[in-house]
Amino acid sequence: MRSKSSPSPVVHRLLVSVAVFLLWFGSISFAPGRDRILIDSGWRFQLGDPVGDTNLTSSVTNYPEIYYLPKLNSDEFAGTGSETYLETNRIDPVATHAGESVSFVQTNYNDSAWRALDLPHDWVVELPFDQTAAMDHGYKAGITGTNSANTVAWYRHTFTMPANYSGQSIWLEFDGVYRNCLVWLNGHILGRNVSGYDSFSFDITPYANPGGTNVLVVRVDASRFEGWFYEGAGIYRHVWLVDANPVHVTHWGTCVATTNLVGSNATITVQTTVTNQGGATTVNGTLTSTILDANSNAVTLVTSNLTLTAGQGLVDADAGGGQCQSLVATDAVSLQSGFHRQQCRRPSGCLQHHLWCADGKI
Repeated sequence: MRSKSSPSPVVHRLLVSVAVFLLWFGSISFAPGRDRILIDSGWRFQLGDPVGDTNLTSSVTNYPEIYYLPKLNSDEFAGTGSETYLETNRIDPVATHAGESVSFVQTNYNDSAWRALDLPHDWVVELPFDQTAAMDHGYKAGITGTNSANTVAWYRHTFTMPANYSGQSIWLEFDGVYRNCLVWLNGHILGRNVSGYDSFSFDITPYANPGGTNVLVVRVDASRFEGWFYEGAGIYRHVWLVDANPVHVTHWGTCVATTNLVGSNATITVQTTVTNQGGATTVNGTLTSTILDANSNAVTLVTSNLTLTAGQGLVDADAGGGQCQSLVATDAVSLQSGFHRQQCRRPSGCLQHHLWCADGKI
């Protein structure tokens, strides 16, 4: 399945207050649309770590955490059991090149004996029942809140990346992995994501092989519980491969807030983070934010000029002195369905609202 945005602005639906539903889009005048490809098909799965692999060190297997994740207890505010102390004892997987010598991570590793499957996948639901296992997690064998032979698994995915991704910014988006996963691409560690309840992304531009074979590897450690209910384990949501022009709106780089609402009239502030991941080129361009009504007619828009040096990220500000773009919408009220709630990751200076967002990101 492939979802490709056109060179014209990408529409992104946002409910910015409980009464006002608006269509909003941002565009950079010099940047083409981005490609977002679902890569759920054709994975390989193996339960358990590689046996006897001396390269499987504590930088991969050890991640100190508070002893009871579902709720912070009073004795975890300070001392050796506190998050502050544990954080100082955690190994940076990228700085230490964690796991890059492990057999399962090698691009030439033969995974033909592994189980073939498509995502999303939960391996716990497939386990047999065991009356001695955790009741609140479904009496599944080996699922007790501590490490066992059934709590760690690996995924591998070999795929060909489109050749036209060369020279682009490329990243991976994971909609959900339970839990504590490490990710490698073409033998290089990308990083760790711990929580089983958030989506995350990794920039893979330095390691990607456009037009050629790429090997994506994920180790999942579901030994710990985050809740007091069935949680499962594995890559239980979609995985996406995304490319964009080196100058682009960053992943989750848009923030919209209602700063004033009187009847059917609303003032909307829009804050957009734009980055230039290109070479040594300084780029000049414009960013336009437009509000559309329920019939996709433009209600109002505002345009800002941008100058970004190579490697620079910029939070767009209007010409009035570093504030969010402000747009006024009159009678732009309609009722939409099919929205889900999503927390906006905001740069400083934007109001802390929850947004309701439709699928798809600019």
